[in-house]
Amino acid sequence: MIPVPPGYIVRDLLQSEAHLLKQFTYTAIFVPENAQPLPCSILQDPSIRLYYENFVQGSRTNGDYCILAQHDTEKAGTPLITGAAWSRILSGSPRGYGNINDTTPELSISVLPEHRGKGLGTALIGTLIQVLGREGFSSLSLSVQKANPACRLYTRAGFRVQEERPEEFIMIRTF
Repeated sequence: MIPVPPGYIVRDLLQSEAHLLKQFTYTAIFVPENAQPLPCSILQDPSIRLYYENFVQGSRTNGDYCILAQHDTEKAGTPLITGAAWSRILSGSPRGYGNINDTTPELSISVLPEHRGKGLGTALIGTLIQVLGREGFSSLSLSVQKANPACRLYTRAGFRVQEERPEEFIMIRTF
């Protein structure tokens, strides 16, 4: 069992919640300190849309699996979703930024800023890895900019650099 911080639960995404991945894709985009956030219109770029469009929870073919973090409070009568970790096989055209082959899902993860540093990222990644392992996958890849503090999270979660590019790492976690 993966430890979850007090006051939170970690659970599977319901298909009716797949629309949340659009916003989590936006918050997953790394913005260096003192830089201006990217405009929301970046979500319409084909290389970004592939991370959230047509997501089908539990699709073995597409590697579509998502785990949500939910805080124990509610906002306007609905649970407060504070983070998401999801995977997809992004081997089409365009390819995912962290794509390493046609059979390895790529990780995307986002925790809302006010909920970071509490262990949610670790819980989300660990739970997603368990799900993917049960589904028959043996690895998970990702792309991360070298300046992103999340590099430490990925290293602690067992990811290793597969390829180093000028500004980013392509990392893999086998299981």
